Amino acid sequence: MTTAAPGHSRIGDLVHLLVQMRDLYGDMQEILEAKLEAMKRADSDRLNDLAARERRLVERIRERDGLRRQLVALVCQEVGIGAGSERAVTLTELASRIQEPRRGHLLSLSQSLRDVVMKVGETNRIIGTVSDVMLKHFGKVYEAMTSCPEDPGVYSAKGVSSRNGGRILFSTVG
Repeated sequence: MTTAAPGHSRIGDLVHLLVQMRDLYGDMQEILEAKLEAMKRADSDRLNDLAARERRLVERIRERDGLRRQLVALVCQEVGIGAGSERAVTLTELASRIQEPRRGHLLSLSQSLRDVVMKVGETNRIIGTVSDVMLKHFGKVYEAMTSCPEDPGVYSAKGVSSRNGGRILFSTVG
């Protein structure tokens, strides 16, 4: 990171970055909602497309979060919060050291970012639960299709009953 020009505050850069992050998390929420819909319709092509988009978006969010950490450290220096602090500084704590109108803007933005991140987390938990239930269901279906609890009797071409040795559905049709 380069040093700020005289009179330039990194607070404005941080605010701009937080807006970008809020928007990225909003995009993530849209992808997750679309993913839930695709799961309801069992649309595997759509799920694959959404998973690829989600991976790219996660990478962008990681990149922005790393930049956010750097900017927060620089803003902390600007406002006199110790650089050697062992704990992370919250945006609320940082805002308490900033004058209005940026303080209010930073607090509002912090809350809206927190809200969308929590919504993304909740939607992710729902998707995880739905995925677990679907996997258990598919496991039971697969088990039913690949096992034969009893050796069913069959009739030969001459009409004589015989045992087939417990053929399973997949070996019969596949």
